[in-house]
Amino acid sequence: MADFDVKIETFTNLTLTQAAKARDKILEKCENDKKTALDEYSKKCGEKFSKMLKENQTKISTENHRNVSKEITECKKAVFSHREMLIEKLFADLKGKIADYKKSGEYKDYLEKCAKKGIDEVGGKNITLTFDTSDKETGGEIAEKLNAKAEFKDGLSGGVIVSGEGNIACNMSFSSCIENLRETFLENSGFSIDVI
Repeated sequence: MADFDVKIETFTNLTLTQAAKARDKILEKCENDKKTALDEYSKKCGEKFSKMLKENQTKISTENHRNVSKEITECKKAVFSHREMLIEKLFADLKGKIADYKKSGEYKDYLEKCAKKGIDEVGGKNITLTFDTSDKETGGEIAEKLNAKAEFKDGLSGGVIVSGEGNIACNMSFSSCIENLRETFLENSGFSIDVI
């Protein structure tokens, strides 16, 4: 039996050794498979993270551009609104200066010179001088002196419109001058504002 025990012991040792080698191979394969799977998973996660990061950077960049554009637009609106307020104030002051000028003695002489100049430009007979209603007294005197018909109209602010036959007219009213000034004010005044 001793021989039999030795054989069983040898067989058991051999089986256990082979089982241990098989186990080590399985563990090594599992370890390699696990490492390969982890590497692949890490690579996929890295790619996914990079893609997400790039997409988010694009979104953030787009959002930043949108916000900056919005801020620039708001600034432009504020600057242009302030500019318009200054222009309105300037023209209101101009109308105040015109009102003061109309009270002076120089205005009557100016009005007569304008009427004469307009009559020379229009020429012909049946001349009509149109004055602002606030110039009724002065305008009537000038029209009579220049042998013209006098008419009065609201909103001219001063000055005169000279018209003759065939609807030929020479508009030297202050309202016309102010309107022309307004139209060309930005390009001629240096009051243009460039906002980036």
